[in-house]
Amino acid sequence: MSGTRALIWDWNGTLLDDVEACIAAVNTMLSRRGLPRTDAERYRRQFGFPVRGYYELLGFDFTRDRWNDVCVEYHALYESLARSSPLRTGAEHLLDDLRIAGCRNLVLSASETSLLKRMVEARGLGARLNGLHGLSDLHGRSKAHLGRSLLRELALPPGHVLMIGDTAHDSETAAEAGCGCVLMEGGHASTERLLSLGRPVLRDIPALREWLAANFLPGLRATR
Repeated sequence: MSGTRALIWDWNGTLLDDVEACIAAVNTMLSRRGLPRTDAERYRRQFGFPVRGYYELLGFDFTRDRWNDVCVEYHALYESLARSSPLRTGAEHLLDDLRIAGCRNLVLSASETSLLKRMVEARGLGARLNGLHGLSDLHGRSKAHLGRSLLRELALPPGHVLMIGDTAHDSETAAEAGCGCVLMEGGHASTERLLSLGRPVLRDIPALREWLAANFLPGLRATR
């Protein structure tokens, strides 16, 4: 268990508590089209990647709407609504303590890169992170290819790299990259969906801290 370690964090729903903003943006779009609105339970049960499939599940008709226009519409709403979305409780302290313990922290997100950078910088996390990796467009497709590239760049043993996320796609990305993964409740997927994936599922940031201290980074303080 000695040597450099790296944590690859998902952003939306994992470090950033933005589920309410996402649901509000989606509901505005649904109302504009006369479609039934969603709620947190239904959202967490249905949301997934690639994101286009989720919109089709909600009733969007892509013979009438262009997919790129829907993406632009959503992100304009989301970016405004998410300005008040907080970090998950304890995230800043944990990132600081992980750095002190010798761990690298990187963000890997299906968000578009410039949007990701704006949101991270607005919350003062830039100096706490060793890298930001997002997509080149707003389409919310897979980030698995970024995960594979990032693992090659890190050049660390697979057991020294851990992905932390909140959806099945984070688990899939970790599997393709060849690293471990733990999943967080309270994000963009229901607890039931997460438990079905066979990964450790943790309630919140304090529980994650305890798990990391016991299983991944012995130098990390288990409590703060």
